[in-house]
Amino acid sequence: MFCSVGAGNDLIVNCGMFATGMTCSHEQLIMDEEISAISKRIAAGVLVTPETLATDLIKQVGPRGDYMLTEHTISRLRGDEFLAPRVSVRTSRASWEAAGRKDTYQMARDQVRKLSKTAGSPIDPKRAAKLAEIIQSLS
Repeated sequence: MFCSVGAGNDLIVNCGMFATGMTCSHEQLIMDEEISAISKRIAAGVLVTPETLATDLIKQVGPRGDYMLTEHTISRLRGDEFLAPRVSVRTSRASWEAAGRKDTYQMARDQVRKLSKTAGSPIDPKRAAKLAEIIQSLS
């Protein structure tokens, strides 16, 4: 996935599929979406500016200071360069165990169940008519 995104491809097929597209897994689709998002985030690179480097702040805090608790760091903690995983396990073992020891597949299955309960968006009448026209032309 990362090779495709890193090469600049903007269309990656077969997400959620096995056996050369003969089998589809909703859970695999959820996992592949997360892998795609991570790959896209990595390929976007890291913004390097005097502001993001904060060299003045590092000098101010010094070698024994706590740079991690400064307002500068905290304000960027959940910024554009942070990607919170939805189904990947990225916590400590103790936190993971306390949360029920679910692996990635189990978390993806929970996400599929949650999404299956949401109503889909209806197709607007103009598009529905065009779709019906296309289907009719195929018969």
